[in-house]
Amino acid sequence: YFLTANNFANIGRAVTIVGIASVGATIVMIAGGFDLSVGSIMAASGMLAAFVVNQGQSTLVGLIAALSLGSLIGILNGFVIAYFRINPLIATLAMLSIVRGVAYIISDGGAIVISEKTFLNIGIDDYFGIPLTVWICVSLFLSMGFLMPRTRLGRYVYAIGSNSRAARLAGIRVSRWILLFYVISGATAALAGFITVSRTGTG
Repeated sequence: YFLTANNFANIGRAVTIVGIASVGATIVMIAGGFDLSVGSIMAASGMLAAFVVNQGQSTLVGLIAALSLGSLIGILNGFVIAYFRINPLIATLAMLSIVRGVAYIISDGGAIVISEKTFLNIGIDDYFGIPLTVWICVSLFLSMGFLMPRTRLGRYVYAIGSNSRAARLAGIRVSRWILLFYVISGATAALAGFITVSRTGTG
């Protein structure tokens, strides 16, 4: 009874949430960093998207709001780690608590139930028998798999992760690139949070 198309579709919808969030977190880890705030960014960004959509805005505006919040948190993480030389474990652990508090402020401590059908359809729609969320996840995987070995972004991720001092001496602006890596991590976590809310119907 386990080997059914419907069951595999449900597994795909569940797995892609972690998969999408892991794309940005993986880049940070390859670069020698760490991001413990990913889960809280998912919660706060998803909550913000739910709040914005329930205020009468479109699903696109909700998505932009979620990605903006995730990117902003990524900027804060990256700035503190790259320019103040704070240990990534400590910095992102502190941010985890702060951002989780922001999520509670947005929701006023309660759940936000979504009624916007366009928003909900993102989590349940499928194309050619494969859930839309799986298509999004696979697209991200393929994009990063293509970019990492072929672009300056990918080369610098590995260079900084291998030896940040040598990378700096080679002329790489390490602090700026670390900032960018955390922004990517925040944005992918925000996208995962947005999809989580669209799938469950509740922020």
